[in-house]
Amino acid sequence: MSHRVSAGFVFFVLSCAIVIAQERSGTTATQRIPQFENDSVKVWKSVIVPNGPLTLHRHDHGRTIVVLAGGDLKVVKESGETTVMHWETGKAYWLPPDPPGEMHKDVNDTGKTIEVMVVEMKAPPASAAVDRRPAVLPDGPGKSAVLKVCSECHAPEIVAAASRTRDDWARTLGDMAQYGAQGTEEDFTQILEYLTKYFSKIDALKDRLIF
Repeated sequence: MSHRVSAGFVFFVLSCAIVIAQERSGTTATQRIPQFENDSVKVWKSVIVPNGPLTLHRHDHGRTIVVLAGGDLKVVKESGETTVMHWETGKAYWLPPDPPGEMHKDVNDTGKTIEVMVVEMKAPPASAAVDRRPAVLPDGPGKSAVLKVCSECHAPEIVAAASRTRDDWARTLGDMAQYGAQGTEEDFTQILEYLTKYFSKIDALKDRLIF
């Protein structure tokens, strides 16, 4: 009897904790809340409460995730394959389009509500196709690897406009690999060396100095 009472008490406490977490977030149900939409992007807020998964869906376009209330979110494919996304509050992440025909659901079993703002790109009209000409990137070892791996998700202009330290580029490449960028270890090594040489903060500063 004491064991049953103890187990019941634990269940009660856990239930209360979940309810409190949901109340603090201002919602008691998993939902998508539309924020903004135009010809270029679609923006919504996803609120995933504990034990209230987002049902099967897919994303045909790349998207940026801005984390409002972080946690470990499970992405479960129809096949049962599961990936855990470690999302930190206040940080942003890039997710590429889902593979053709693949669907997934988002499962939150952390005991606290996870909230993210999703900014999903839209395909540009044919008359406004993204210019992916490689001329924006300097010639050099590693350029072909950048075009092969990075251009799957974004145009070269994104790289050309950036300026980061070597460590920052290494972290960015790690995030890209985690979220689906396809390339060999040699590809990523060449990309890191290329980006460090041509798009590091030190090189960018040198270009602005007048001697």
